[in-house]
Order: sequence, then C-alpha cells, then structure tokens
Amino acid sequence: MVSNTKTPFKVPVIDFSGKDLTPGTSDWISTSNEVRQALEDCGGFEAAYGKVSPKLHGSICHAMEDLFDLPTENKSRYTFDTPFYGYTGPSAQAPLRESVNIRDPSNPEEAKGFTDLMWPEGNETFRFAVEKYHKSHVEASTYILRVIKYRDPQSSETNIIGCGVHADMSFTTILHQNQVSGLQIKTKDGEWIDVAPSTSCSFIVMAGYPFTVWSNGRVHAPVHQVVMKGDKTRYSVALFSYGTSVIQPPEEFIDEEHPLKYKPFDNIQSAIFFTKSKGSLPTE
Repeated sequence: MVSNTKTPFKVPVIDFSGKDLTPGTSDWISTSNEVRQALEDCGGFEAAYGKVSPKLHGSICHAMEDLFDLPTENKSRYTFDTPFYGYTGPSAQAPLRESVNIRDPSNPEEAKGFTDLMWPEGNETFRFAVEKYHKSHVEASTYILRVIKYRDPQSSETNIIGCGVHADMSFTTILHQNQVSGLQIKTKDGEWIDVAPSTSCSFIVMAGYPFTVWSNGRVHAPVHQVVMKGDKTRYSVALFSYGTSVIQPPEEFIDEEHPLKYKPFDNIQSAIFFTKSKGSLPTE
C-alpha cells in the first residue's frame, strides 16, 4: 500500500562549520550550490555556524533582556530624523512587539554613544556583546542591527501576531533568537510552516525582495510573520544587509528565456520609503 502522507516541509540546514570556504575550493563549490538551491527553492535556510559560541549566544540574549527592561523613557531617547533607525514601541498592529534599530554598531563610537544614552551610568557588557556579535558577521556593505522583543501573550491572548505578514526590503536577513519559537514562513505552495533553529548557535538566513530583483526572479523572497503561541518572551536579533548601489540584474541573468522582469531601484531609499509610509511589500 502506498502512503499518501505528505512529508512536512522543512527549511534546509547548511553547515558552514569546519569547511575551507576559500573561493574555488571543493567545499566552497559544494556549499555555494547548497545555498543557491535553498534560496531558489524556499528563499532561505538554517545556517549552522560553530564560530558563534554558546557563551556569545548567552551574552547577546542577556544584553537584549537588559535593554528592553529599561524604562520606555530611556529607550525613546534613541531617535533619528529618519525612521530607519531608533526605538519603536508596541502599537495597535503589533501590541507584543518593540524593537531598536542600532546604527553602525560595529563602530566603537556609535556603540558607546548608544550604550551611554541607554545607561548613563555605563554598561560595558551590552556594548561588548553587540560589537562582538556584529563583527562576527559583517565585513562590507550597509547593515542595520535590529534587536526585537515580543512579550509573552496574556492568558486572554492566543495566537497573537507579533509581526504581520511581509517580505523584507533588505537584500538578506540573518536572524538569531532565543529558544522561543514564533517565526513562520510561507512556502511557494502557500503553506505556513514554523521555523526554529535546531541549535542555539545557528541562524535563519532569508532573502529579501532586492535579492529577487537582482537575481531576475531566480531567488525567492519568502513571505513571513511572527505568531506568539506560548507563555514565554521571544527575543531575536536581526542583521539586515542593504545594497549601497542601484539594484538591478547582471547581464548574465538576462536572456531570451529569462527576460528582464524588474526595474532598477535604490535599495536604501526604497526601504526608507516603506518605513515612513508603514507600508509593506506585496505578499502574493
């Protein structure tokens, strides 16, 4: 008898640990193929990366708790003329969520300025944790580090949307979290699946809409949301990368079988526009 049971869809897991990822090596070629396949099929993957130790994971989680435990008055001091950076408190659309977009946290002066603003009496532990986490991921391009808290739902609240349905305006998003699930990704078949890292030292990598444009539609930018189901607070830290030049497909990605699908656009300015208008990308 043939079983009609459908195998549950899972986000691919790609192990980057202990490999020689110098361009051109066999490890680099095989891993690149895995990444390309994952991005084309579902727009993301789980990255196992042993260089981020459990100690660093614990440090960044404790740092986020310390930050969000501060009075709203303190957090609201971190504001900018552009809505791209700064503190955002809970809203009617996202009552469980608050976040802080930290500008250039790998810059010691910026990190110190943010820490001094939040903790006038000083907090070297927070500054060290954020700087080290950011430096372990960044070498180039324009980045924003966002720390996010989703408070635990009250007894009268069930399956509350922590973050609404959307696709990212960043080129890529790298997400790290505590052990509280909530992230859901919509597959190409229209199915919502729960996504949670298998270990505390791995990451969820997702392509954003600009990546889809750059690849001329080859890479899928997944629609996703955060749904809070349990009774625990969720903390996550997201590293968003943005293209610093106009996003457009390379000539190699355009031919008779793959005609140009998208108009060029400025990644940073488009992201600022969507932030100001509180709009979102098409989700279908």
